[in-house]
Amino acid sequence: CGLPSNDQSDTDSVSATDTDTDTSTDTGSDTDTDSDTDADSDSSSDSGDEDEKIIFNVLHGNFIEYTGGYLSTQTQSLAIAEEGMDNISISADVCQNGGATDNGIVFAFSSTSTQNVWEGEGISYYFYFVSQSGTAYLGKTSDGNWRLMGEKPISNYNANNTYNLKAEYAGGKIYCYLNGQLNAVYVDETPLTGNKFGIRANGTGVSILNIKIEEVGDIEANPLKDFEIMSGAFAANGDVIISTADNSLAVKDDNYIAATISLSTPI
Repeated sequence: CGLPSNDQSDTDSVSATDTDTDTSTDTGSDTDTDSDTDADSDSSSDSGDEDEKIIFNVLHGNFIEYTGGYLSTQTQSLAIAEEGMDNISISADVCQNGGATDNGIVFAFSSTSTQNVWEGEGISYYFYFVSQSGTAYLGKTSDGNWRLMGEKPISNYNANNTYNLKAEYAGGKIYCYLNGQLNAVYVDETPLTGNKFGIRANGTGVSILNIKIEEVGDIEANPLKDFEIMSGAFAANGDVIISTADNSLAVKDDNYIAATISLSTPI
């Protein structure tokens, strides 16, 4: 990925400081390229319908529309969609463009405020992001309290690379993917009840493109169909099984006189 050129005449600026908010929910396929700087933006992001666009309200910082998504032009930028979805799958391509900041996708968002929203009292959401230290990080902010829920190093991390982030959320169960591979699973015993989603960039020049959302059903708590989980937790991604909690044990209810077991354990 790379930063855009200085010519940004074909992009719309969307700023949290603007107060002329367009509340229409036009889902036409034409992209609005007016020079007006309203506090909402018609995104070309895919919401399951080719003709439907996601309308984002920027609540903090600033984004501009750029190449099928958004580019942050201020630090601490947060944009939330007007429409919500309870059981959601949200994905996006995120590039830090060389900067060392935390940037990614937001879900289960709720806030008692509609202006200058970032973190703090009355603001809650989950945040799955590429971190400034090169990890895939799942966090939760709830009324000003931050909690780490999962973090894994990204193999061969490069701040100029583009990473596809995807999160599925339903009933307190969270599945997180990095570049199509299951990366983390978390079951929140005190799940957030918000249903809004969006994007967040801590730095400037961060591109968040190809935003896609769809509604999902309940997420399977035990995805290992042929195993009984005795303790801890596991998740499956195709033929790959990963532990998602300490001290995890799963057994297969089959009788074998002789068998060969093959395991691959990434470090």
